[in-house]
Amino acid sequence: MNLPKRITGTLLTTLLAGTLAAQSSARVSAVNYMDYYKQDKKVENLLKAEEYINKAALDVKTSVDPKTWLYRGQIYQMMLESKDTIKVIRSREELIELSYSSYTKSLELDTKKELLGYSTHGIDALCIHTLQKGNKLYDAAQYQAAYDAYVKAFNMRGEIKKYYSAMPVDTSTC
Repeated sequence: MNLPKRITGTLLTTLLAGTLAAQSSARVSAVNYMDYYKQDKKVENLLKAEEYINKAALDVKTSVDPKTWLYRGQIYQMMLESKDTIKVIRSREELIELSYSSYTKSLELDTKKELLGYSTHGIDALCIHTLQKGNKLYDAAQYQAAYDAYVKAFNMRGEIKKYYSAMPVDTSTC
């Protein structure tokens, strides 16, 4: 009688471990495709990275890990900065928003502040993209749209300040 219970327990444990590892492996696959993109600049690798990171972002285990959201932000930022944007279906504004929301989610989940520099650096780069967009709009005499872009960039910068101002400052070295 105990043998069937042991077999059932072993099978359930194996299936559960396999499911948990599958979503962790999705994040690892996304990072691998990011690395492939860095080497060969083929947008197809970013599209595969997006596919895998979104699987990881939907998983119960990996969705609460700040690394998942950091990598997601980096993937969308790489798409934004890609020279081969024809194959990227999303608009620049959508890529900025997806990347920004991913970086801020990473900051929210990163209670130990281990990824703070990476996430805020990403937001800072998005802020620059948004300011450049505002400059182009201003040059095209689209003043309200330029103003909106500048406000958005200002608010992004405020997000960075919020996390750095929460950190203790060591004044003993001043």
